[in-house]
Amino acid sequence: MFSIGVDLGRRRDPSAIAVAERKDAEPEIVVVRFLERVQLRTPYSAVARRVAAVARHPALAGSHKKVIVDGTGVGDAVLEMLREARPGCEIRPVVMTGGGAAKRHGDWESVPRVDLLARVQAGLECGWLRIARVMPERERLIREMTLLGSGEHDDLVIAVALAVWGAKRETQYGERNIRLPIY
Repeated sequence: MFSIGVDLGRRRDPSAIAVAERKDAEPEIVVVRFLERVQLRTPYSAVARRVAAVARHPALAGSHKKVIVDGTGVGDAVLEMLREARPGCEIRPVVMTGGGAAKRHGDWESVPRVDLLARVQAGLECGWLRIARVMPERERLIREMTLLGSGEHDDLVIAVALAVWGAKRETQYGERNIRLPIY
């Protein structure tokens, strides 16, 4: 199973594409296999065509795949471009929020940004998320991860987070039951 995460950007941050693989034989392991930053100021229509080309790549043939795209701020027009580019798989838009819980709204999901990033961090710390050793943009991804929150670009990290979100099965929707001790 392949999950293709797409962080859409244009003026300040470039769009980024990440492909994560979860094998049926090892469903607990997710491996980031591909990373790409699209040139800054690339039109969304060209980004949509590039995402579709990645989804149709022969290395992904014969496997279930889905595109998890950052729908925050871009609206239906960019999603229509992506659908028209015919990636040959499911497209799931995700809106990153500051909210407390992931929710599903028809075809759309709203997911707290902190949940997306925490899943990546937890995966790396626990060893179920792995990054392929030989891959363009790998060093930039590691740099983005170490500088996260510093105002530097985070497009690759978000693309990976979206791909991981799509690759992991146990997404729970609804409010969290959190009890905080008050002293």
